[in-house]
Amino acid sequence: MKGKTSFLLWLLIMMSLGCRKETPLTGTPVSTETAASGYATETPDPVPEAAPQLDVGSAAPEYESRWLNGQPFRLSEQKGKVTLVNIWATWCGPCRFEIPELQALHTELAPRGFQVVGISVDDAGMESDIRKFVASSRITYPIVHDAEGRISNLFSSTVLPTSALIDRQGRIRWVHYGPVSRKDQELRKALSEAL
Repeated sequence: MKGKTSFLLWLLIMMSLGCRKETPLTGTPVSTETAASGYATETPDPVPEAAPQLDVGSAAPEYESRWLNGQPFRLSEQKGKVTLVNIWATWCGPCRFEIPELQALHTELAPRGFQVVGISVDDAGMESDIRKFVASSRITYPIVHDAEGRISNLFSSTVLPTSALIDRQGRIRWVHYGPVSRKDQELRKALSEAL
């Protein structure tokens, strides 16, 4: 019983925390100290005035990057599918915690036109490490690599993980900062409406 209580306490702490990048809004790489601890050592730069507001019901921002295999990725080309965009990094503890949750959600709902798209904000040159991590974590949903962290600016986020549910028409249905649980009632409601 004591072990179960300790695990539940750890789980609650992990779910309430998110990793913070040092300055993701400007694309500055995370320091080694920050990567190891998962917490920012400096206050992030303010969101630039041009950053879009990601209100539920607003259109998803225009965003382009590369799939992990090097092919171009455009968020606008995901229209027609219900897409959970998940911003993460290999060094982020809460991101690692939520991966099985995202994988289970992806597997469960893929037949209904749902997909998770993981967008890694790991540094440039880490593609091989990301591929190894994806393989060892048994991730089957598609992965995008955004070494510059442009997605963090577009989503006005300094927290990892950050997730947004986008419907078939390209509208934002749900936004969450911190780890995702596939049993989250707000997410389930948004999924049910979008699917």
